[in-house]
Amino acid sequence: MVFALARTIDEALALKEALGPEAIYGGGLTALQLGWPDEVPGVPVVDVSEADFGPLSQPIAPGYLRLAANARLEALRLDPLVAERLPALRDLLGKLGAVGVRNLATLGGNLAWGLGDTEVLLAALGADLIYADGLNKPVDAALHDDGLLIAVDVHTARHAPHFVEKLGHREAFSPARVVVAGCLRPGGWKVAARIGPTSLLVETLQHADEVETVFSHVEGPDPALLRIARNLLHGHMTRLGDAP
Repeated sequence: MVFALARTIDEALALKEALGPEAIYGGGLTALQLGWPDEVPGVPVVDVSEADFGPLSQPIAPGYLRLAANARLEALRLDPLVAERLPALRDLLGKLGAVGVRNLATLGGNLAWGLGDTEVLLAALGADLIYADGLNKPVDAALHDDGLLIAVDVHTARHAPHFVEKLGHREAFSPARVVVAGCLRPGGWKVAARIGPTSLLVETLQHADEVETVFSHVEGPDPALLRIARNLLHGHMTRLGDAP
């Protein structure tokens, strides 16, 4: 087992290169532990949980907040800027696992897991992933496999209608049953959904009535849960209003 602790971004990048392509970056390593035989990782790990990725949260461009990727979920939930400018994220974080898990798990880890609840809301808000090599990618794009995720830039949507709802409880690190989110942007409603252990669904819609058509032919999810997701999306969009 090789477990290396990085204190800076440059040190993390150097350790990753030295340990080879199999090495992975880790923060809280909470979800990853379930796949370890005898609680030992099967690949080299570069621990970035204590690396300096900048402030936990900081305003950048007007209407945007940058969140450190190695920020603990519970610390984000309690952060005054997150509470003021991203209350939907604060509320969602309160529904992710127990406090003990949130004190270990990081935002970057929840996103890298591929089934995390934060990905759904952040995709609807049009958030961008910021990597150490300068690459920026939308949250709903494929992750940069070998890249070091250092931050997430989020449109705060303080004055834009938006919503997020999670259905069902999580056992250990099993995915939630349904998570839906949406944000009304100038181009229409950007909505996102995850139904059980399936890929993230992201669409831009103009009217609530489009939900049934767009999501009716999705394959893979449990039909009953898919119907619930459609009803939740339609209900929230109807309540908040169609795109102008």
